[in-house]
Amino acid sequence: MLLHYTSHFLRNARKLSKSERSQLLKAVEKFENDPFAAALKTHKLQGNLNESWAFSVNYKLRVLFRFMEKNEALLYEVGGHSIY
Repeated sequence: MLLHYTSHFLRNARKLSKSERSQLLKAVEKFENDPFAAALKTHKLQGNLNESWAFSVNYKLRVLFRFMEKNEALLYEVGGHSIY
């Protein structure tokens, strides 16, 4: 899967602790290989974010993304559950 990142996503990722950044990198790598890996808990969002999807990095962190084309995704937000 080809991944694209917004500058907002990258800026927020840099603000994470070293441990959280490490977990994020592992989760993104896993997502790149299999977007629907069970450990990621990938799910489609509803309401105002109904065109977006999310996956879990850990108990606290989530990544919001959109599928762009077949085998392409745009990661645009990372943070706690409040990003929904």
